[in-house]
Amino acid sequence: MPAKLLHKIFDPLAMGWGRTPVVWKWRSPRDDYDAIRLAVANNFNPSWNRRFPRLSKLLYCYMLAVWPLRALLLAVHHLSRSGRKLKQAHGIGLSKQFLQLMHLALFHQVEPINYYRYGLYRPDKASNAESYLTTLIQTALFDLVNDCVSNDFTEDKIAFNGLLADNGLSVVETLAYLDYRQGTAGMGHQTPMLPGRNFVAKPNFGMAGNGIMSFQKLDGDTFRCSDSCIRSTEEVQNLLIRLARKEPYLLQPQLANHQALADLTAGGLATARIITARSTEGKIQLIAAVLKMQAGNEVADNFELGGLASEIDLASGKIAAAVTKQGLGERHHLHPATGARITGRRLPGWDQCSLLLQSAHRLLPDYAFLGWDVGFTDSGPVIIETNVLWSPGLIQQAQQRPLGSGDFARIGRQWLEYRDGLSRDAQPVIGNDADPDLSRQTSGRQQPSDKPQKELSGK
Repeated sequence: MPAKLLHKIFDPLAMGWGRTPVVWKWRSPRDDYDAIRLAVANNFNPSWNRRFPRLSKLLYCYMLAVWPLRALLLAVHHLSRSGRKLKQAHGIGLSKQFLQLMHLALFHQVEPINYYRYGLYRPDKASNAESYLTTLIQTALFDLVNDCVSNDFTEDKIAFNGLLADNGLSVVETLAYLDYRQGTAGMGHQTPMLPGRNFVAKPNFGMAGNGIMSFQKLDGDTFRCSDSCIRSTEEVQNLLIRLARKEPYLLQPQLANHQALADLTAGGLATARIITARSTEGKIQLIAAVLKMQAGNEVADNFELGGLASEIDLASGKIAAAVTKQGLGERHHLHPATGARITGRRLPGWDQCSLLLQSAHRLLPDYAFLGWDVGFTDSGPVIIETNVLWSPGLIQQAQQRPLGSGDFARIGRQWLEYRDGLSRDAQPVIGNDADPDLSRQTSGRQQPSDKPQKELSGK
């Protein structure tokens, strides 16, 4: 109870600032990622800083003062949740864990949750503790390097998929768009026509696999749903109408894994989360990738809810042993449900996938970094969606090393220096650096707000 009360007292202003990072900013950066942390500490919310510069400075000082108490509360919270499990697995006592948690929090500004998430109880991991990218630092950094461009377009699946399809890129097909919200035009009260095959229904603006349902076509007039119920066509139609009264829904074909990967799930589609980066010169490259797999019979390969994740070698497309979010670093060489070997499998069509994503990122020059979800089917790699905020925890847990020590930090700092006017040599290339015709095709496309996308030009 006292911890919850203190949490409520200190959270309002902390939330306004973003909670972290708590960084002593009056010093020179030690490396590329440290430069990012310092820049974020100065500009955690760019629009907030522009409107209330003095208040932002006060909030920064407030965060420095509150962090020791906040760190204590968080350390106690995560110790109570994961401490005994770690003690049982690695023999580290609770007192030692608490001291390590507080040392990392007070001397390295590391959130206690990352102690367990990234195995910072190991000396070799603790030495890089400050290099792990957090979602909050990612959010602030992308506001800066993307020049506060809205994420609405990439989150609107029907508009985004249309952009890719219009440019001949392999993207999951949309069979129907359902919107029965009060006051919306278009669908009216028409009964949706169901596909005569297996399909998936997902929220148009959904995230993290929430709200997704699958429907398997059975003999006659029935479907087997992902909640294990068997429903008639009319019942499925009524269910979809109820869902689409709350938010727009898409109906898409239920893709199947490539036959070379079929035994890595119990039937659901495994997807790769692949991160692409665009330099200030317009060069696009892959910087990280993981394969997400369902641990059981789930529809979505949600890492947050117990799914598996394996690092993908960018050069070969081979996958490493898998981890789970709560696994404390335990590695799975065999799939726990199917028994299939995970380690060393090569994703079919990996080189084709790399070229596909580079072409797709060229269509979105406003974004320095994007996280793509790709399915590998017998017909080749298929883009499912993209994410501006792409869960750095998933990437770092799977690859078991921080993003702050590689190309991500180098390119992120490059963009920060460009935005701050510290480097005027590199001018961003807008559009497609390899295909001028493709650039002309997409340069006039508009976002859902009917406002053209901003070019990445200097302020």
